[in-house]
Amino acid sequence: MTLGFVGTGTITAAIVRGLRRDGDDRPIVLSPRNAVLATELAAGLPDVQVAASNQDVLDRCDTVFIAVTPQVVAEVMGDLRFEPRHRVISLVATVSMRRLSELVEPAGRLRRAVPLPFVAVGLGGTLLYPTDPEIAALFDRLGRAITLASEDDIDVLTVASATMSAYFATMANIDSWLVEKGIPAEQSRAYLAQLGIGLAAAAADHPNVSYAQLVHNYATPGGLNEQLRQHLDKTGAQQSYSEGLDALFTRVKGR
Repeated sequence: MTLGFVGTGTITAAIVRGLRRDGDDRPIVLSPRNAVLATELAAGLPDVQVAASNQDVLDRCDTVFIAVTPQVVAEVMGDLRFEPRHRVISLVATVSMRRLSELVEPAGRLRRAVPLPFVAVGLGGTLLYPTDPEIAALFDRLGRAITLASEDDIDVLTVASATMSAYFATMANIDSWLVEKGIPAEQSRAYLAQLGIGLAAAAADHPNVSYAQLVHNYATPGGLNEQLRQHLDKTGAQQSYSEGLDALFTRVKGR
């Protein structure tokens, strides 16, 4: 199976690098969109080629990933000639299956997937709808495929994927505070990275323990962890976060 990518950006690069890192040797054909990145990937990785055009990707591949921004998806795909043999996996987060089916007609199979940048190093969950064992197996090589029961579910979980920058903003705030207090920048950076790894592992290693329970497990009564969490609760920080998620969901559903 040759994999084709229409659109060569951060997520395409992460998938391609992750597959090669895992030893997957399937041929890959990249769109010439973002020619600099496409050329870099082709030059640095085995059996990765840059197509002459987006249509050339379709002509050479049965399995095609659509990885362009929502703003240009109609423009890009409107010029492409799909065939019944094509299996299309859209990585465009806010475009519905209904709209996609119009753009890829008469392609035989259509899927939506939401991989995250860390698939490049074999980490993270990739949302997938509807079920497709072969594509799920591909994303399992890059972390874990999470096949969902409905398109509504993928929309809800897409909102969760939009918390990455907010997470790093919190880490940046803590990092700046530590450095201001005299901690060398490299030590602050290393410590916070390991703290994040440890907390993620605690959740992953105990899937039957709810996040609500973890909140209490990691807060000794009267201790420092409890004090900071209570401060954030009292100042409305957690409520504000929930309101931000609601706003994102409204945007996703409004498409």
